[in-house]
Order: sequence, then structure tokens, then C-alpha cells
Amino acid sequence: MTINGDTPGTTDSGGVLEEPASHPLEEAPSTPQDATSLPSSGNGEPQDALQSRIQSKTTLPAVYSDTEVTSTDLPRSDTAFAAQYIAALLLTGSVIPVPFVALVLTAAIFILPAPSLFDYLTSLQSWLPRSGMDIIFGFVVTIVLWLVVSFFLRFATTRENANSNSCNHISSHLLSLKTAFRGIQEAQQTYNQLASADRATAKIAGTIADLRNYSLSYYDASAEKVRECLSAVEQELQKGGTYWLDGSGYLNAWTYIHRAEEAMITIAPVEEVIKETLHDDSSIEGSAIPTRDDLLNRLRLAVRKLSPAAGIYMKPPAVDPSAPGASMNDQDPPDSKTAMNARIAIRDVKLTLNEFRDSLWDGLVRVRNLLVTTATLTGWLSYVLLSAVLLLGATIPEIQAGLIFYLVGAFTGTFSRLITESQTDAVGDDYGLTVARIVVTPLIAGLAALAGVFLLAILSVNLLKSPTETSTTIPTLEEIYSITKNPQGLLSAAIFGLTPNLFISVLQQQADVVKTKLKNSSASDQGNN
Repeated sequence: MTINGDTPGTTDSGGVLEEPASHPLEEAPSTPQDATSLPSSGNGEPQDALQSRIQSKTTLPAVYSDTEVTSTDLPRSDTAFAAQYIAALLLTGSVIPVPFVALVLTAAIFILPAPSLFDYLTSLQSWLPRSGMDIIFGFVVTIVLWLVVSFFLRFATTRENANSNSCNHISSHLLSLKTAFRGIQEAQQTYNQLASADRATAKIAGTIADLRNYSLSYYDASAEKVRECLSAVEQELQKGGTYWLDGSGYLNAWTYIHRAEEAMITIAPVEEVIKETLHDDSSIEGSAIPTRDDLLNRLRLAVRKLSPAAGIYMKPPAVDPSAPGASMNDQDPPDSKTAMNARIAIRDVKLTLNEFRDSLWDGLVRVRNLLVTTATLTGWLSYVLLSAVLLLGATIPEIQAGLIFYLVGAFTGTFSRLITESQTDAVGDDYGLTVARIVVTPLIAGLAALAGVFLLAILSVNLLKSPTETSTTIPTLEEIYSITKNPQGLLSAAIFGLTPNLFISVLQQQADVVKTKLKNSSASDQGNN
């Protein structure tokens, strides 16, 4: 269009192409020119004054107009029945030791009087002994019970129920991120629709836009990273099945949330950045991060550069309250270059803190999964051992005594473990590590009890024999695993049932050190993510 003899054109406002609005009386030309080629108006009006009168419409990147990821609605996981049921099977097997149940049921079936049905089935074939029928029946009954119980626990595998504490924290952080990012989108859109003359008075939107104009590509890349991370979190939250049982789903979601929070430091209003900085300062203050002092100095210096008035709230204050520029009434913002450099420093500190805490959480989850795997393998190996003993022709008194010794050791070890766990200061969430320690205890303690009964029976013969005796009679397995011939075996089983707690206590101490580090690196001292 042509106004007062001027040539139409465009201007680059902060690196973003702007197109002047068309004059109602004339058509806009098809090929706009650069703003620098615009001459002064015919009446001598300066070019800057002319541009300030033109209502501009900036073409913003799509990241500032994409409102889908900023919806406050959280997605619900949509899991197929089969995947949900498989996850429930794994959940039941990790909480209730299925091999332990199979072992006890099979031994009980072998000891109890045989039903007539067993005798009839055994008479139909000659290759499978009666003990084999007991093994099959005990295994089948265990599997049926496992399938039935798992059917009613399938809803416990969703992200809301598998770990409600972590899920609630993820939801809280995600909503905060969405709200803040939506505010930035709206601020950029508001600034985009203002006339050039009004943009200087746009306090909130103008401050964010000025920061973007200083470092256009870095600012937009940070906004895009926030959007992509929010989208990735929502995709993670829609997953189901076994994804949440082993803790990997929560850890992955937290990783994306932390990356989004770090990128928000670059694009968020200064008030939001100061809030995050005060929180991180409190978290780093008591943490065990090797470079803690360097991080605190860098963080507090960045706050001093970004907002001198906020420095008085640091501990110790990064700025003397009486120093010039530290007044709470000082509203003069720093220049865009200083502000961006300070934000980059704060973002780097936040990244270090998040990586430190994420590595600790990952360690807890890996130990928990290792214990669950150990419990499963130990349980099934115990069941295979019982099956082999039955097929080799063990008698009912031997199995009866062995089962009693096994249960004495399992109950003694579990009782001791429960006492130890009750005396531990519970700090935050541990993704089921405490439960895994309790579950694995009876499986290992039962085997330790059986081994202890055998070992002490052999040693007692050698230690208690008379010096005049020239030969020693080794007791048979029938004599060792007999309540009447070896009643002291009950004491041996109880003592050796406590030995696995020595190993598990070492794991607990290591886990407590990790949880203490998490607690000390949390501003609320709760050890949450």
C-alpha cells in the first residue's frame, strides 16, 4: 500500500518478520520490500514515528500458538486387558512369592493322606510315581491361585496405583509446567498483536519478548524443547502394562519433566526463575554434590545479575541488603544480554542438581529390581530342589521335618527383617525397595535354615566325639532331617534363618545412604523427586 507517498514494506521486529496492515483505501503490493528501504513520509514525518502508527501482525513460530500441550487435562493410561493382566501377574509374583507358595502346597500335599483320585490317576500309568502326581497337583493349584488373585489386582498396575506418591508429584509438576508455558505462549501472542507504539509499555509481555529478541534462536529452541518434553511426558503417561511396575515409567517421566523445567529457565518470566532458584539453592545447600560450593556461588551470582533485589533471600545472602541495587523497590531489569547469561548459568546449575538426584533414584530402582529377580530365582530353585527330593524317594517324615525346618528359618528371618525395617527412618518413597527386601528374606532364610541344620549336625559329631574314639559315624539325611532324632535342628534352623539379614542389612544401609542424600538434596527434606 502507499500512505502519504511512502513505499510499502516490512520490518524485522526482533528478528521476526512483520507485515504492515493494509490501508483501507489501497491494495497492498504483492512483493513487500525491506523496512530499511522505507523513505520518510511526504509531510516530513520521521520513519520511526510512521512505523509506530502502523498496527503490525507478527508471524510467530508454531510453538507459541500450539495450545494442545498446554491443556491442564492429564492423559489417562489406556492399557489393553492382556497387557494389564500380564502386569498384574508380575505384580502378584513380586509381592507374594509364588514359588514359596508352590513349595509349601506341594510339600503339604505330599505329607497329607492321598485322595482316592490321586491313587486312581497313579494307577492309570506306571512311569509317574505318586510323588510326581503331588508335584503336578501342587504346581497346578499354585498357578490357578496366582491367576485368580492377579485378575483382581490388575487395576493396581496403572500409574495412579503402582506408585501413587510419585504419580501425584508428576501430575503436580506437569500441571505447573503447562500453566507456566501457556502463560508464555499467551504473552508472546499478546505482544505480537500490540501496535509498535504500545509495545514499550507492555511490561510482562514486553520483558519476555525483549529477552527473545536478544537471542532468538536459543530462546525459540528452549521453547520448542519445553513443548517436546511436555508432549513426551504425555506419551509416557499413556503407557501401561509392566511399564510402571519396575519404576522405569516414573523415572522416564521425571527425566522429561526435569529437562522441561530446565528449558523453562530460559523463557520464563523472571519471577518464575527466581522462585525456582530459591528452591534449588535450598536443595543444593545440604546436598552431597561434589561441586556444591561452586554451584552455590554460580547460582547466587546469577541471581544477583538477574534480580539484585532477590539476592537478599539467599542463604547466605548473595548481596548485602544495604548494597546499591539490592533494594526490594529496585524494579530496573538488567539488559537482555546479562539476563540471558544469568539464566543460562541458572539452567546449568539446575541440570546438575537434577542429574544428581535422578542418578540416585535410578540406583534405588535398580537395586529393587535386582532383589525382585533374586527372590524369583531363589524361590523357583527351591521348588526345583523340593521336586528333585520327592522324585528321588524322600519319605514323609523327612519332608515333614524339612518343611518344618524351612518354615522356622523363614519365619525367624522375616520376623527379624520386620523389626529392622520398623526401626528404620522412612524417608520419602523408595519405589518398593523396602517391600522387595521383606519378600526376598523368607526365601533365602528358609534355604539357609536347611543348610544350617545339615552343617551343624555334621559338625556336632566331630566336635563332640570322645578323644578315644577312632571312627566317627556320619549321621544320615534321615537322621538329620528328623524332628525326633534331631530336635536341636529347630534351634539350628532358627539361628541360620537370621543369617540372610546380615547380607540384606548391608543392602539396606547402602539404600539408606542414598535416601539420605535424596533427603538432603530436597528443599522440603522429604526425599521426593
